[in-house]
Amino acid sequence: GVLQWEQLSRLAVVAASRPLIFSMWLAVGWRWLRRFSDRIPRQLAGVPFKMITTTMMIWFLYRFKVAFFGRRRTLLPTMGSQRLETVLNALERLSDLAIVLLLFTMIQLYVGLSLQPLLAVGGIGGIAIGFAAQDVVANLFGGLVLYTNTPFTTGDTIQCGTVSGAVQEIGWYSTILRNSDNEEVFVPNATFTSSVVVNRSRQEEIPFTLRIPLRMDLLSSAREITFEVGQYLRDNPAVDPDVPPQCYIDSIKTDSLEMVIKARLVAETSDPGNNKYKQSLLLDVAGILRKYHATDTS
Repeated sequence: GVLQWEQLSRLAVVAASRPLIFSMWLAVGWRWLRRFSDRIPRQLAGVPFKMITTTMMIWFLYRFKVAFFGRRRTLLPTMGSQRLETVLNALERLSDLAIVLLLFTMIQLYVGLSLQPLLAVGGIGGIAIGFAAQDVVANLFGGLVLYTNTPFTTGDTIQCGTVSGAVQEIGWYSTILRNSDNEEVFVPNATFTSSVVVNRSRQEEIPFTLRIPLRMDLLSSAREITFEVGQYLRDNPAVDPDVPPQCYIDSIKTDSLEMVIKARLVAETSDPGNNKYKQSLLLDVAGILRKYHATDTS
């Protein structure tokens, strides 16, 4: 399977070893204390055992969480996927929050801490705090949406409104992009939930259209030029063979012809804009036109 179950079970045993040993010592100590003390009320006799059990469980969960996410690359051989990496980062942070909430609930349950005063204070100041924290909550919610829907992952090149760049880090409150000027741009996560996001790294094809004016005296060579350019495009591995490229004379003006080139370029992961492919294609087409002196302006 995807998970290495043998390593995972061994990890669980190691994570449970210390909590089990510690809970055994505490249980023995508590029984010894009860034997020599008659001042412990009966209604409290079972409380320490419950507290020990719950505390050890939380301790085990924390140790297992730290060990699992620390060794997830060996436990999950498919960690090459950036999307899976992003999901696991979200799960790690959510597990931290869950453990803290569980610990707080345990303290409230066994210590007898009443939440009513806190709720009363929260009710009085909740409205003011709610208005003040609207942006914070919106950004945190946006971070949760990014982690669950994964419209992009670390390393992707994206554009959102006027902001674009490579994703460096996805946080709960904001996402860090690195733009073309090598500057770090901090974008609040709420921006991605209220705007259209274009993920250029997930493009399978990139449209390429070029219009080139030709001199009118090349009218007799126009068929040869368009055929040779079209043949070059069909033989080019950067052009998607499933979408046949086109090269044709689109319009005739009084002093020139207009040649149109249309093709679909295969998206390159390391070059989301396919700038290298475009440059190579343009230079090669220019070389073909040069043979016919089609680029001369004299």
